Amino acid sequence: MDVGAISTTIGLVKDVANQVIMLKNLTSDIETATEIQEAKQKAIDLTNTVIALQTAIMSMQADYMALAEENAWLKQEKEKKNQYKLVEYSTHLHDPILLYQSTGEGVLHYICPHCYDNEGKAIVLQQRRRHLGATMISSSYQDEFYCTACKSEYAIAKYLKTSEGVITRQSY
Repeated sequence: MDVGAISTTIGLVKDVANQVIMLKNLTSDIETATEIQEAKQKAIDLTNTVIALQTAIMSMQADYMALAEENAWLKQEKEKKNQYKLVEYSTHLHDPILLYQSTGEGVLHYICPHCYDNEGKAIVLQQRRRHLGATMISSSYQDEFYCTACKSEYAIAKYLKTSEGVITRQSY
């Protein structure tokens, strides 16, 4: 072998060595690129998870707000309910009547059970004496609680007034 051939062979070996190094670097670059791609995919997956969690948090916040409103409303309704209690109101008739009586420190009053039970409205009952009818010798009257909203009447006593002015309580 001559020097030129050895020199060419050494040059070829160096080229092959450089090619191997480049191939090794290229393989390393491909591995790095693959790792970067995997990292990007993991970042996308994490971003999607964060978005899903944020959506869940917003949904829970909306549910919390709805529950807080419902809780406030229920507390208010409970407070309203505590203002009245259902009592048997004794009448001069056969049976007592059921009315809601105020429980506060204000003026004692009764509210219409029909309006309160069906619509949640606290309509104060008015007390009145109503003329029921008359004959030649007497007139009939009835004391009652009267609801101005639903027009319900709750009789509490009946009276008969004679032409001489004598008033007697009647029973049903």
